[in-house]
Amino acid sequence: MSLDAALQKIDRLFVRYDNHSPGCAVGIVKDGELIFKKGYGMANLEYTIPNTSKTVFCIASMSKQFTGMCIALLEEEGSLSLDDEIREYIPEFPYYGSPITIGNLVYHTSGIRDYLVLVHSVLGMVESDFLTEEELLDLLTHQKGLNCNPGEKWSYSNSNYFLLSIIVKRITGESLGEYAERAIFKPLGMKNTHFCENHSKIIRNRAVGYSVYQIRNCSSKLYNKKGSDAFYINTSTSELTGDDGVWSTVEDLLLWDQNFYNNQLGQKRQNLITRVITSGKLNDGSTTEYGFGLGLTEYKNRKYIGHYGSICGYSASMYRLQDEQFSLIYLSNTNTVGPLSYMHKIMDIFTDEKTQYSQRPVVSLHVPTSELLKKTGLYQNLETASIWRVYYDRKKLMVEENNSLIFGIVPVGKETFRATNPDLDVLCRFELKDGEISQVYVKRGTDELVFSPFLKEPLTSEQLKEYTGEYCCDELKTSFEIFTENEKLCMQNKNRHRCALNLLYEPTIQDHFMCYDPSVGLVIITFLRDNGKVRAFVFRDYDGDNREKLEFIKK
Repeated sequence: MSLDAALQKIDRLFVRYDNHSPGCAVGIVKDGELIFKKGYGMANLEYTIPNTSKTVFCIASMSKQFTGMCIALLEEEGSLSLDDEIREYIPEFPYYGSPITIGNLVYHTSGIRDYLVLVHSVLGMVESDFLTEEELLDLLTHQKGLNCNPGEKWSYSNSNYFLLSIIVKRITGESLGEYAERAIFKPLGMKNTHFCENHSKIIRNRAVGYSVYQIRNCSSKLYNKKGSDAFYINTSTSELTGDDGVWSTVEDLLLWDQNFYNNQLGQKRQNLITRVITSGKLNDGSTTEYGFGLGLTEYKNRKYIGHYGSICGYSASMYRLQDEQFSLIYLSNTNTVGPLSYMHKIMDIFTDEKTQYSQRPVVSLHVPTSELLKKTGLYQNLETASIWRVYYDRKKLMVEENNSLIFGIVPVGKETFRATNPDLDVLCRFELKDGEISQVYVKRGTDELVFSPFLKEPLTSEQLKEYTGEYCCDELKTSFEIFTENEKLCMQNKNRHRCALNLLYEPTIQDHFMCYDPSVGLVIITFLRDNGKVRAFVFRDYDGDNREKLEFIKK
């Protein structure tokens, strides 16, 4: 495919972004040249200012690679070692029985709980809430446990890179932003790139972040709006750095990209680059496929180095085929589409490939529509808290898992169904009792799960009253008041006045409740009992972040 034809295809990818919507800036680098740079949509909807390759975007977790480079530079000059225990620099951090090293932070093998999970999913803070460095460090140093032993497994946690920013500050006497400016941005000529350590700072050519929901307590009626009225300002007020915090442009990121081929930082030796793009290792010797703030990943048998990120109304990604000197940069001021989705589509255009979504060749049996409809409804797994919504669409059953993944299932035996998606090895069996579904047995690869149908009848006022009261978690220094409102449970954070989300929960299965709010996503809580009496509740997750380890004890 010719370059012109490829670029025309890229234009068509972003046709949805116009002067009534936010959008993105895209850069494509080949052999050291920015062969394509273009902005789509508006950087500012109020003043109809368009996005360009010079527009400054928040790049969210893409920032980690700059924090990683700061650590690599300090290691190169002998100011630290990845084998150093973090308590040498942060002595107030707890000791959990095994040392946590700087290397554990760099490679996400520390087991330290992710602060974003703690503050958003557990404490109830929303994206616009302001959290200081001192508050966050205090929160992390009061955690009584880890998600896993250090070095045991790879577990992505934003806390790791926040703590690296503290270590840089305590070694150099400079903030991470000051050190990065001196050691990275200035030497590379990245004049429009910085760590934002003051959210009220004027950033010229800044893109405003937008979301399709209000920051707090969104009404579902708002989703039907069109044009610029469909978007709400959702820009970052964070002054935390390390895991996040960098603002940059497509043109500045070209300079960063080229340094990977001809290093101009530190002692200007290429082994610094080799260091940051080499995978870490676990205790058992297996690799993490993660370097110094850089994912080492594969897409269609090509090895890519890079990272993506998303926060508030921003999303970003940058990936590099190191051996082919080919890189893609995507910076957006809306979080309506995941950054990796566009990156993969652009990769497909330049490799002249098409992503195939062929259906699994499943020989399905004919089942009357009336029988299929009996299986529709909501189901939940007790162990993982994962939720399935089974519904009928286009003559077959569909499954929506946790408000995200959607796949079809077709009958292959009596009450047995198989997923049609070729990437999913899912077999499920519906068990009937008295003509109604009593359980759904799911085999997913080697995992076996049991899903129960949601409660048929709403709980009575007397039943709901059993869960009401004040609940406290000492580790988080936080209390929640749970009371009833409109025949639902309402949860209100008592300690943090900035947390304005009062979430209304509906019962799912016994002692489980759920609610969905666009600013925090799907929230699931489970009440725990002793001798039949409610004693505590925990937040639940289905992606392994272990938030359920934090118990809120009923007073």
